[in-house]
Amino acid sequence: MRSKLKILFDLCDEQGIIIDYGNLPNNVLGMYVKNMDMPAIIGIDRSIENNEEQLLIVLAEELGHHFTTTGEFVGPFFHYRDRLKLNKAELMAMKWAVRFLIPIQQLKDVLSAGSCSFSDIANKLQVPTEILYKRLELLSHKYQVIDIGYNQSLVLSNWPNVYVANRFN
Repeated sequence: MRSKLKILFDLCDEQGIIIDYGNLPNNVLGMYVKNMDMPAIIGIDRSIENNEEQLLIVLAEELGHHFTTTGEFVGPFFHYRDRLKLNKAELMAMKWAVRFLIPIQQLKDVLSAGSCSFSDIANKLQVPTEILYKRLELLSHKYQVIDIGYNQSLVLSNWPNVYVANRFN
């Protein structure tokens, strides 16, 4: 199985996105830039270049901007609505990232195979625990219970408490 990081790099290649490592300002770890007359660029801070876990998180979110964001969101904020637009763009990119990294069927497969600890589930999904946590949080906004097969359900109705329960017929 290809690693999720390799899948993200391959997706960048398919989309014609240039990845550039450099020293980004103000503790920024990643930045997506797209101008009409040049290819899209994802800038990655050098401090995470060799940290696969952090690189996976940042690259996935920046790719999320590529697939979900239109318009200009970087720069000085003169109005509160500018900040709201930025927050909305960041949320859309993050949602894309966690959905891409953990498709719901893959989550169901891992859970139905008997994985029980949070770190074990994240390891089998090849994602950091914070990505798994965010994916479950987003799922809890949409579903109270998810059928995972074998008479079991993932119960999300009491977020942040989640558990797999046996269904009785």
